[in-house]
Amino acid sequence: MKLKPLLRRWRQFLANRGVPATLSALVRGVARRWLPTVFGQAPASELWRNADAAPIVVHPFDARYGTETGGLIWGEELPTGHRHDVWNTAYYGIAPSAFVEALRLLSERAALDLSAFTFIDLGSGKGRAVLLAAQYPFARVVGVELAPQLYEVAVANLARFPANERRAGIVEFKLADAAEFPWGESLAGPLLLFLYNPFSRPVLEKFLARLHASLLDRPVYVLYVNPELDAVLARQPWIEKLWEDTIFIGEADQLADRFGSITESVAAYRCSM
Repeated sequence: MKLKPLLRRWRQFLANRGVPATLSALVRGVARRWLPTVFGQAPASELWRNADAAPIVVHPFDARYGTETGGLIWGEELPTGHRHDVWNTAYYGIAPSAFVEALRLLSERAALDLSAFTFIDLGSGKGRAVLLAAQYPFARVVGVELAPQLYEVAVANLARFPANERRAGIVEFKLADAAEFPWGESLAGPLLLFLYNPFSRPVLEKFLARLHASLLDRPVYVLYVNPELDAVLARQPWIEKLWEDTIFIGEADQLADRFGSITESVAAYRCSM
């Protein structure tokens, strides 16, 4: 890996986990990388699948709908000139089977009437989660994306997506920073917020502060897949963690996954005034 992207990811790790955890991770990383070499074994990093070098496979979702929601794009490859660029993690589309199961668990356990909710994907990328949500009877589905290059692909994907597959009322994408999104001014009624680990702690904290100031008296739920920063939400007295689960992704999604994943971790939260 080149030095600049490597330093960028360590900066994100430091912001997310703090100094002690970062130093510990550095020590472990050096040990994993160099000690096996000393003893004549392959470096530990070579034992893991390299997502960047994995063969590109057209995802079944795109093959079915004629969209382009695949690929792995690291944050450093998505410059916008915005001050929050450095905290962007990466674009990687959610496995449809994981999305469907996560939404099923939340809607059943919390007894949600989805038709009353606006679904908002923060860091919506090329729009796969938004298109999946559009297949449910949400009142409105919104994708919020900072990178213009991803936003434009998402808008094109929405235009290609078959109208007879949509059950949601309004489906749209907004080119905006999640940390500055105008919750109170533009959105009324219950909200279901979706996060697929889109950004690092500094942006998440700003996003939560703005959300809290705009909650009003309405139901607000958060569905967080790959909840790396669960501790940040857990520290908010106005956020209640409902549950966390590990869910299996479907066989077709496994075959298309660049990381060789077979499960996803998902957590659900409820917000209050």
